[in-house]
Amino acid sequence: MKILLLGAGGFIGVNLVERLLADGVHDVVAVDINAEKIEEISYEDLHFLRLDISQDEAEVEELVKQADVVVDLVAIANPSLYVTDPIGVYELNFTQNLKVVHQCIRHKKRLVQFSTCEVYGITAAKAMGLDSRTHPIPFHEDTTPLIMGPVKNQRWIYACAKQLLERLLHAYGLRGELEWTVIRPFNFIGPRIDFLPSEASGNPRVFSHFMNGLLYGTPLKLVDGGVNYRAYTYIDDAVDCMVRILENPDKTRNDIFNIGSKHILCK
Repeated sequence: MKILLLGAGGFIGVNLVERLLADGVHDVVAVDINAEKIEEISYEDLHFLRLDISQDEAEVEELVKQADVVVDLVAIANPSLYVTDPIGVYELNFTQNLKVVHQCIRHKKRLVQFSTCEVYGITAAKAMGLDSRTHPIPFHEDTTPLIMGPVKNQRWIYACAKQLLERLLHAYGLRGELEWTVIRPFNFIGPRIDFLPSEASGNPRVFSHFMNGLLYGTPLKLVDGGVNYRAYTYIDDAVDCMVRILENPDKTRNDIFNIGSKHILCK
């Protein structure tokens, strides 16, 4: 296949690009505004373009026309920005990504859209006033009610933008206008994840804070008493799932897939 990866320079994207190039089966075009991580890949057949989906629409659409499948990883996935720049998070994660959806519809291209486990919102147990630790209720892509927090908690704008995009993909699929697959990642970890707070400004995902504490002895901040749980998935295992989804369009058409671990690995 001719695979177009948008947002290929991020943590997930660069690991997926590296795997696809190592397999040597598909033609891969990688697109991102940032080349720092992807420059670490040393494959002669790497085709990387520095483009912005919000500024270079014509160039991106031409690449969509030439592709067999479009993998859209473009997102702001920095929790601190959900609070400090909620409008910017919405604009990129929904408005700009919706343009890619429309490009895929116009040119009849399959779209693999990356979403997030955060679309599940708060746990069903918490929504019912129960303790999630004593009433664990697994997330399920077809039945979980996807309950969000109140509007004043701006951090939910990320999850809401991702969820709304999913709902539109589903609707376009029902109208027969789009072949889509949604991937919901659950806390991937591994090489090239985010950045360390001691080495750059900002507030990355929690695992980077763990690594920062191990390497630099910085204290770990407990949120809400430190009782929240996360299930972590190593990036190579996650990429295995992504490749299977890409290579099995008939089995994954117009469906949603969780990629994560069943087991709680860290508190």
